[in-house]
Amino acid sequence: MPNQKLILITAIFFSSIAQAHSFKISELPSKLQENNFASYGNGQQVCDSVAADHPNVKTCFPILNLSQKNALILTFPNGSDDIVQSDSSYAAFNITDNKSFNTTITLFDGREKTNVIYTGPIKSWEGLICDDTECHPWPK
Repeated sequence: MPNQKLILITAIFFSSIAQAHSFKISELPSKLQENNFASYGNGQQVCDSVAADHPNVKTCFPILNLSQKNALILTFPNGSDDIVQSDSSYAAFNITDNKSFNTTITLFDGREKTNVIYTGPIKSWEGLICDDTECHPWPK
């Protein structure tokens, strides 16, 4: 009988974790991550490409991560985070109706957050280009 109670408690525990995890995933914005965006000259071209495949895109926030060794953690207005892998580009779209939002971008070495390299606005259809030390607007 004690084993049955333990199994029931364990099942309820894992069920509650799975529900919370599912809820968290459902809050994440629409996104696209590729490692060939570096061939685009600017964030506008990334967003144009996204919009060609997804005509309902109203806002698009691209990031090009030039770091060969660190991922980036991007913080959204609702406080959630997402990862931009090293040597790749990322675009979050339709996460807000605003044409820009304030964000924090932090280096992630695969184990933990290390340095904040950017705090400030990211503009729709422009985005940011980042390396291991800083981010700046992705030039047109």
